[in-house]
Amino acid sequence: MSTAAQSPRPAWKRCLHASPILLPIYVLMAVVVLVLPFFSVEEYSIIEHTTSELAAQGAPHAWIMNLVFVGLGVATVLDGWPRLSGLCFHRITLLIFGLALVGNAIFQHAPIPADAPVSAGEDEWHSNLSGLAGMSFIAFATATFFAGVAGRERLLGPVVAAFAGLMSVLIFRAPGYAGVWQRLLFGVAFAWLILFFSLRATAPAADRKSTEERAS
Repeated sequence: MSTAAQSPRPAWKRCLHASPILLPIYVLMAVVVLVLPFFSVEEYSIIEHTTSELAAQGAPHAWIMNLVFVGLGVATVLDGWPRLSGLCFHRITLLIFGLALVGNAIFQHAPIPADAPVSAGEDEWHSNLSGLAGMSFIAFATATFFAGVAGRERLLGPVVAAFAGLMSVLIFRAPGYAGVWQRLLFGVAFAWLILFFSLRATAPAADRKSTEERAS
C-alpha cells in the first residue's frame, strides 16, 4: 500500500533547524536596532548613526546592543561550524568573524555627545575589530562559491560579499545615511548566513562532498 509523499518542511522551519540559535537572535537584532534608538541619547538618529553607536561607551541601554553583538558572534560560530565539515578556510574565516563581533561588544565605540568622556583606545580597538569583521565576512561569503552548495545558490555568497563591500564603502562615503547602510548590511548578511546554513544542512551528501573536494 503506497503512502503519500511527505510535503517538504516550510523554509522557516528548515532555517530554524539549521540555525536554532542564530535565527532567534537575528529576529531580536531586527527589533533592537529599530526600537532601541528611541531610548538612546537624544542626538541619536536611526538614519545617521550605526548600531555601534547604539552600543557606544556610556550610551543608555548600550548593554542590550552589546549583548546582541555577542549573541550574533557566538550563534554564527555555533550554528555554522557543524555545517562546514571539511571546509577549513570557511571555518577559520567564520570564527574570526564571530570573535570580531564579540570583540565589538567588549571594546565599544566612542559616545555620540561631544562632551561625554571617551576612551580613545577602546574606540580604536572597536574600529579595528569592525574592519576585521567586515573583511572576514566578505572572504567567507566569497569563498562559498567554491565550496558552498550546488546550483544557482552558489552565486548568492559572492553577491552578498559584493553587497557587504558596497555598504561598507557607503558608510564612509555617505555618512549621513550610515545608520541605513549598516542596518541593511546586517539584515542581508545574517539573513544570508541563515539561508546558507540551511542549504548546507539540506544539501545531498554527494553535493557536499563534491564542494569539499573542490575546496581541498
